[in-house]
Amino acid sequence: MPIIKSAKKQMRHSRRNKLANDKRRSAFREAIKAFRASPTQKLLQNVFSTLDRAVDNQVIHANRAARLKSNLSKLLSK
Repeated sequence: MPIIKSAKKQMRHSRRNKLANDKRRSAFREAIKAFRASPTQKLLQNVFSTLDRAVDNQVIHANRAARLKSNLSKLLSK
């Protein structure tokens, strides 16, 4: 456990960020699962939106989001 006051604050801060990041990460994973179960245009827009939010909040890398978008778009076109 941290002893220094600033280290305690940093631990609280990182815990808050981890919870927020986990929530965003699970949101886009759930959206992808829902889309793969029944691919529709509306669900694809939802996935794109959640992926873009994850990229904006630096939860995932932009290239990973682009790769996922591309693969999911191909799934819809099939």
